[in-house]
Amino acid sequence: GGRDAFLLLATALEAKALLPRRQRPDLQLIAGPLMDTELRERLHLRAAELDVTFHDQVSDMPARLAASDLFVTMGGYNSVTEALAIGVPALVVPRVGPSSEQRIRADRLRPLGLAEDIERPDLTPQSLAPHLSGAATRQPVVSARLPLDFDGAARAASHIAACLGVLTADRPAPLRQVSH
Repeated sequence: GGRDAFLLLATALEAKALLPRRQRPDLQLIAGPLMDTELRERLHLRAAELDVTFHDQVSDMPARLAASDLFVTMGGYNSVTEALAIGVPALVVPRVGPSSEQRIRADRLRPLGLAEDIERPDLTPQSLAPHLSGAATRQPVVSARLPLDFDGAARAASHIAACLGVLTADRPAPLRQVSH
């Protein structure tokens, strides 16, 4: 995330600090490439005080998600899709603002049991701490049993090909004349 992710990351750090030491999870924060340098530096300092791993960005997000007990996210499309495809439980804390797509996503996932959510105005270290301390007892989301299709790229390509009139393997392409 960018500047709007700072509040979520800072709150996660303070939520961990509220927990008794034996209940504190191994927490990793990922700021993303768009966060302001000054905010990133503040998070780095506080993370170091709390023995939290802080990343500016990572290239292996699916592997990190697969090794996680809980994924706390603002609810962006790519983040939520990766979490669902991998089956990691998610806690969505959508941004407040003109774009409501993260809120809509959280509202759709909650009744299906695919994610929990916290409204941004309700986000405090006290509201987040119980989610962090109970993360290890959550059951993975079993995407294979859900009516979710993760073949969007293949389906989109097929649809686009059909719209463009591209021929399939059972219908040979016409010969093209090449001018010299």
